[in-house]
Amino acid sequence: MQDYTKYINQTTIKRILAGKPSKTIREDYPSYLHIMTTAKGHKRTIIGSGAKTDKTISGRPEVTRPVYLAPHKSAGYGINTCKMAGACRHDCLVASGRMVYQTESRIARTRAFYGYPVDFLTDLINQIQIAALQAHLNGDILFMRPNGTSDIRWEKVLNLDLLVQDITGLGGFYDYTKFPLYARKPSKAYHLTYSADEHIHAEQRSIEYRKHGYPVTMVVENEDYKELKKNPAIIDGDKSDQRYHDDGIVILRAKSLRDEEFKGRKYSRKKGRGLVRTFQQVMRILEVTCGS
Repeated sequence: MQDYTKYINQTTIKRILAGKPSKTIREDYPSYLHIMTTAKGHKRTIIGSGAKTDKTISGRPEVTRPVYLAPHKSAGYGINTCKMAGACRHDCLVASGRMVYQTESRIARTRAFYGYPVDFLTDLINQIQIAALQAHLNGDILFMRPNGTSDIRWEKVLNLDLLVQDITGLGGFYDYTKFPLYARKPSKAYHLTYSADEHIHAEQRSIEYRKHGYPVTMVVENEDYKELKKNPAIIDGDKSDQRYHDDGIVILRAKSLRDEEFKGRKYSRKKGRGLVRTFQQVMRILEVTCGS
């Protein structure tokens, strides 16, 4: 496998390896492959399957590929991949659809990243290169979403701009985040969308993101979604996941979530007090950010 050292932030790697989670994982798993190999002997992949859209850049259709890690503290070992998580840790996408059957793989990837970060990142970059080449040969362009179910500050881990510069067929990276803008460093190669929630500073953080040209998303229940999407100033986020095309207020319909721990019973939500926002709360964010 190629040497991808120039893309990897060695300071971050040293910090990860020096941490207790990394040391404990390496004690329990003697190698990277011990984590990334299934019980049937198959090598786990890091990037998820692609989704092709009707949006294009310079006439090239876009393909998006995610990386799904274990959210919040679900990987164990004291790892927290969503340090700014609020009520969303109870309403996470991992409890929707087929995601409930992929828990073991998400945990394995996360432990592999923290236990053997260089091996993991080398594997990740290699898989991105292959996916980007496949997209290029098909006349498409690839966009990666490394935080499919996490909120890691990847700009501190990888030189994302250099990866986009060097890899043929790779158009860029994008993610949702709950970190305030001052704690993140988006770039031309790494587009961020702020996910507004119940946090006391969510309104101010929304203003900051909008001021710098980045979109803000909010999750709403179906009845509010139907009304809000009629507003021409609001973007229907369910039509596409490519937030890097957006620069306004985006609404997402709340998914039907099922709790693995309680054998399929639906979660209860308190609209307006957690991840799911009310019609009035969305309109308030629209009002305070419309001049940003």
